[in-house]
This record gives sequence, C-alpha cells and structure tokens, in this order.
Amino acid sequence: MNKFYNFISNNNKSELYLYGAIVSEKWSEDDVDFKDFKTAIDKITDNSTLEVYVNSPGGEVFVTQSIISLLKRAKATKNITLNCYIDGLGASCASWLPMLADNLYIYNGSILMLHKPLSMVWGNANEMRKEIELLDKIENSEMIPMYMSKAKETLTEDILKDMLSEETWLTSDEIENYFNVTRLEDDKKMVASVDKELFDQYKNVPESLKDTLKDTKEEVDQKAIEVVEDLKEKELNNKKKLLELELNLL
Repeated sequence: MNKFYNFISNNNKSELYLYGAIVSEKWSEDDVDFKDFKTAIDKITDNSTLEVYVNSPGGEVFVTQSIISLLKRAKATKNITLNCYIDGLGASCASWLPMLADNLYIYNGSILMLHKPLSMVWGNANEMRKEIELLDKIENSEMIPMYMSKAKETLTEDILKDMLSEETWLTSDEIENYFNVTRLEDDKKMVASVDKELFDQYKNVPESLKDTLKDTKEEVDQKAIEVVEDLKEKELNNKKKLLELELNLL
C-alpha cells in the first residue's frame, strides 16, 4: 500500500502532503508508517511553520484522529504555525482535519465534503449499539468542535448537523461563506489522487466533480500516449543514426 503522506523538511518550514485516501493497513505504535510519520513530526524545529497540502477523498477516522493528535501536540510543544491548503478535494475526514490549521487556504476549485462518520460492523444488537455510540461520540466530541472552531456566524451547529446528515459538498464560494478561510486566486486543478473505490461510497458526488476526475484521467492517458510516441521517435532517430554510421564505415 502506498503512503498517503509525504514530508519535505527544511529548517524553518516543513511541508506535509496528504494526497490520496488516508488509510493504513496497520496504524499503531509499532507500524513503520506511523513511526515514520511521528519521526517526521518530531523533527520539525521549534517556532517554525508547517505547510499542509490536502487533496484527499477521506479515509479512516482513527488514522486521521491520530494525525490530528500528533499535530496538536506539535503545535503545543513546539509552537509551530500550521497552515493548510485545500489543493483540490477535502472530503470526509479530510474536511475536518484542516480545521486544525492556524490559517486555512482554499482555491477557486477547492471542494469540501462533510458527512456523518461511517463504519462497518458485524455482530449482534449490543455490538451494533456500541458502534452507534462510538460514531455519535466521534461526531459530537471531535468533528463538530473542529468544524465550529473555524465557523463564521453563518454556520450554526444546527446547520452543520444538517450538512453532516445530508452529505454536503461545498464549493469554494460556500466554504468561504461558512468558514474563516483565505481564498488564493491561483487555480489548482484536482489531481488524480482520488481513490475511486472510496469515492464510490459517497452518494451525492457532484456531476461536475465526476467530470473533473474523468477529464483528469483522460489527460493522464493522453500524456502517457505522448510519452510513448516520443520514445518511439527517439528510438527511430537512434536507428537512423546507427544506420548512417554503418554506411559511412563501408
């Protein structure tokens, strides 16, 4: 499984890219990915800046919560400034993680998707009730407070709860209306880092977003064709040069 994150560290500024689905086969103290992530966070220097770039369809709640805890600890103990940029899509848990930022930036094409936490459970009624209680706890004690920490007066807790219940997709204009963000005028095109299987779990995906993903895939395919054609042309030119060299030797 590919890592969903990538760190670039400098003395006074570090960068964290959260691109793709936030998932891990084993995210615990003895997991390589977890250790690597924690080590990268620990290496951030005091009083520096961490730039976080998000383009993700979401993923696992508990992995996300672990990341949030590590970032909170770094903010508290290292006095870092956390800036977050929604490069394309911030869906599901990738929509409330950015709310931790001191400064949250969006682009004209940025999209946030909010919904209630999801889970799969197998078992009897007691086990299912426990899962419901856990999901409600995540929503009420983690998600809602984080969203509301960046909310404008236009976003009340009741409106937010309705958004979560309905699986709401927010455009950049709507994000700007409800949350304290800074819009950057640069256009960021959504890249093909969206996990289609995870994406298919959502019920209200805007048609415009589906078209964007389709267009992006077509662009990637076209680029691949161009690369192959370029390689063929170079190979042909090399054969011509080799033939000319052989003729000159005759």
